[in-house]
This record gives sequence, C-alpha cells and structure tokens, in this order.
Amino acid sequence: MMTFTNTAKRSSNIEAVGYDPAAFKLQIHFKTRGAYEYSQVSPLDHSKFMSQPSLGKAYNTMFYGRPKLYPSRKLEPTSGH
Repeated sequence: MMTFTNTAKRSSNIEAVGYDPAAFKLQIHFKTRGAYEYSQVSPLDHSKFMSQPSLGKAYNTMFYGRPKLYPSRKLEPTSGH
C-alpha cells in the first residue's frame, strides 16, 4: 500500500512522496512537473532519500537520469494521491 508524505515544506520542487515497501515503488509528485513512479526502490534507498535535508538534491543524485537502476514512468494526473 502506498503511503504518502507531504514534503512541500522540505522542497521547493517536490510536493509529496509516496512509497510502497511491498512493491518497492516510489512516487514523487512535483509541484509543476507532474508525478513519476520509480520501481526497484528498496526500503533502505527510500529511507536514505527521505532523510536528506534537500529532497530536490537527493532526487537529482539518486533517481534522475538513472533508468537502469530505477525504471520510471510518468503518472497520469489524478485528483489527489
């Protein structure tokens, strides 16, 4: 089950982060760029990501541009998480 954390106060670009530890899926909802789901994200990687002081910098370092390590897909807009 996907559990969401509102991160708006911790990031100027990321609004919310969702994680499903059973499915190893991470969702990142950006304030202006929509939402993306990343696969193969371990609980340890999720914990490392969420513990960073800047989630935007952590996103750029850990997930952005790394499709072989964390396959991703853009999510269709919905009315809420």
